[in-house]
Amino acid sequence: MGDSTLQINKYSFFDNYTNNSLPTLYEDLVLEEIQLPIKERVSLLSTFETRDCDKSEKIELPLIKSSKSNLNYICHSLNWIGNVTEIKDETFTAVLINTDENTTHEIAEFEKKDISNCDLHLLNVGAVFYWSIGYANYYGQIIKQSFIRFKRSINLSNNEFESIMNDVDKLKEGIMWE
Repeated sequence: MGDSTLQINKYSFFDNYTNNSLPTLYEDLVLEEIQLPIKERVSLLSTFETRDCDKSEKIELPLIKSSKSNLNYICHSLNWIGNVTEIKDETFTAVLINTDENTTHEIAEFEKKDISNCDLHLLNVGAVFYWSIGYANYYGQIIKQSFIRFKRSINLSNNEFESIMNDVDKLKEGIMWE
């Protein structure tokens, strides 16, 4: 880095890049153009009064009231709990229970492409999922949407459940209550 300004202690504009006979005049003009704004800035900064900040003093920020028209929210949504009964190449069938009215049972067929990639491995006969449909408001833009989310839980046999409960009882016995 032989051309570095730090190593040679001068600026590159000091070098004469013209064949003019008055290089010092150009150098002086360049230096004056650079130094003038610096001097003005230093002079301006010296006129400001500074003081230490009291950190215990609370600054109240203005509260901006948001209206529903500019927020994201879902309205008029219907929710079902589904149980997969059959899986085909491109679709799957499920029995649906309306969460608002437990008396309503429906049978519906869904396309596999409606399932997110991270949920596809959960698609099995007997799998439980949640299906919500409704209107979403994205900053004033109303969109009809359907959302499928599979339940993430493990199915335990009775023996596995009893084993876990025995382990819990052992841990509970080891707790010293004051």
